[in-house]
Amino acid sequence: MRVGTGTVKGRRLRQITGSIRPTSGRVRGALFDMLADWIIDRTVVDLCAGSGSLGIEALSRGAQCGLFIDSDIQAVRIIKDNLRRCGFVTRSNLWRVDAIRALHHMADQPCRVDLILSDPPYGDPVVQKIIDTVSTCSMLTPDGLLIIEHQKKVSPETPETGLVLRRRKDFGDTTLSVYEPDLTPSMSLPNPSLVSPVDLPPPYSRSRR
Repeated sequence: MRVGTGTVKGRRLRQITGSIRPTSGRVRGALFDMLADWIIDRTVVDLCAGSGSLGIEALSRGAQCGLFIDSDIQAVRIIKDNLRRCGFVTRSNLWRVDAIRALHHMADQPCRVDLILSDPPYGDPVVQKIIDTVSTCSMLTPDGLLIIEHQKKVSPETPETGLVLRRRKDFGDTTLSVYEPDLTPSMSLPNPSLVSPVDLPPPYSRSRR
């Protein structure tokens, strides 16, 4: 697996062995073509990061900084190595923690993020939990996005408030669902903070050894 484009285009990334399914190059390319110049100077969270390929692609394409989150020790080690290979260590932070715990921790801090990317294992109910948590915790900037990759046959429910489904795009049996904050007059979003998620201390995780 290689970085598709940007400052480290072609850089080879380590992959996780076993049953974890990485985002395909086709889907990854379509995702970032969709974001185009919007990604430049943005803060990005790669949730259920796996090898970190989505967050690394974002950094390669001009994102300012990235926070990588995964609860699997093998994934954390591979993300750390991939960040080192690409020269992105100083522009990133890495947490070994459960995705929902991480989202709640970020929501309690004085910062907001521009983009949350998530590619959980297919069939994992955490997909709906991520959507529901982001919708209630108001951690995105007013023009921020939550993008989740999931099975086409599984259509997560859009919360009644907090998030709006902007679009869904299918790639074979894979779907990208793109959500944005609900900016109706009844919704009051907090102002973005200058504190970067890369500077946040990680939450305590009982899964650590």
